[in-house]
Amino acid sequence: MKLIAPNFKTADPSGKDFELYRELRKRAVLLVFYRGYWCDHCREQLSEINEHLGDFKRLAINVVAVSADRPLEASLIINFLGLAFPVIPDPDWKIFGLYGFTRPENQKEILPAVFLIGKDKKIVYSYIGKDYRDRPPIETLINKASKHTALRA
Repeated sequence: MKLIAPNFKTADPSGKDFELYRELRKRAVLLVFYRGYWCDHCREQLSEINEHLGDFKRLAINVVAVSADRPLEASLIINFLGLAFPVIPDPDWKIFGLYGFTRPENQKEILPAVFLIGKDKKIVYSYIGKDYRDRPPIETLINKASKHTALRA
């Protein structure tokens, strides 16, 4: 049995409303939790996903990133990396908490994670890193996305 992804409603750094379930009406979502704008490994992962955004779009999957950053910091990473997908700040840990994360005392202890969520709201793939460097390779994410899309065709 696949778990249903918890919904969340919030605003992106520009103040635009965002709701996961509204996004899922359009396409499946690759939800990427990252540690913060200051994390080199996170910036590398987000850049790589951004470079392959066309692959995800062809597979009918939108990418959304969530971090413990404040809105200003989320804006900085969007602009610095030229990200073409939403980055949602979650400094109060409401979204992190919905996905089972406990807030560590130090933001540097946050574990990176990825969830592939189908339009039916079911989590079809999840990966939670063992440490700050442990992330699935982009090839794995594209492969999981491709398999999900093939099953829906």
